[in-house]
This record gives sequence, C-alpha cells and structure tokens, in this order.
Amino acid sequence: FFEQLDAIEKELTDIEVFDDDVVQNVFGKDTAFREGFLAEISIAAKAVESADLKKKRKAARQISRRIEERRRKFYTKQNVVYIKVEDIFLTMEGVANWAAYKAAMVDGLSSSDAKQLIRRGGKYWSQEQGILLFLLIDDLLPNWQKTAFGTDNVSITTLLKQTDR
Repeated sequence: FFEQLDAIEKELTDIEVFDDDVVQNVFGKDTAFREGFLAEISIAAKAVESADLKKKRKAARQISRRIEERRRKFYTKQNVVYIKVEDIFLTMEGVANWAAYKAAMVDGLSSSDAKQLIRRGGKYWSQEQGILLFLLIDDLLPNWQKTAFGTDNVSITTLLKQTDR
C-alpha cells in the first residue's frame, strides 16, 4: 500500500496534507458526501452491535452498495483517484484499529469498552469506518486475516463484498 500511496501523493499536488484524513478533509464540507459517509458509519455501528448474523450480512451488503453509489457520485474525473485513496486508508486504519481493539481485550477490557477506547468518539472518518467494517467483517468472514495479510493487498471493500457468501 505504501508504494501506491507514494505514487498517489505525487499525483495529488494540490493537497497540502496527504494523510489518512484526506478524504474527510477534501470532501467533508460537501453536505451530501458527509451525510452519505456518516450514514455508512451508522449502519456499520448498528450492525456491529447486533448478534443476528443475517442482519449483519444485510448491513454489509447495504454498506457496500452505498459506498459504491457514493463513489460513483463524488469520485469522478480527476477525483477518481480517491477510490484507491479511500480503500487504502480505510484498510490500513481499519486493520490497525481492529488489532488495537483485540489487544485492548487481551489486556482485560470488555468488547464494549475496547470499542469505545479505539473509536475515540468517531471524529476521524477513516478510523471510524475502518474499525467498524473490520469488526463486521470479523463476524462474517472467518479467517479473513489470511486474505487481508496475504500477498495481494486485499482492500476492506473487497473483504466486505466477500461477506455475502
């Protein structure tokens, strides 16, 4: 992912700060974009709290569809590069926060307390959506780690689509 990010950063010369919050910083002031992104997060948060695997699977399909629709609407022409940017940062932040969540539970926190600690109030979109999607994927796709950490750099959105099996 880092090689891809280096190439993308060189391409996005008008971006002053190229980090994991770049999508939020570039598109966050657009009301329709913000509402769409936050709706995806809300659906994921509710699904993560559900014990019903059918509801989780339905939510995963809905989120995947909403992400694709939002990307078709906003990531056009010169902004198409943000599809890759978003995928990379959601994947990197999501995996890192999922690992921190698991570590917090090993250290004795309950699942609820670990989620609260890691989510940090949800103010950073890539971290928030990333952890929630990986928690959802974790419930629906056994052994996803073998795919995610393999040689193919599988993105979070690819894993999310695989939950529909």
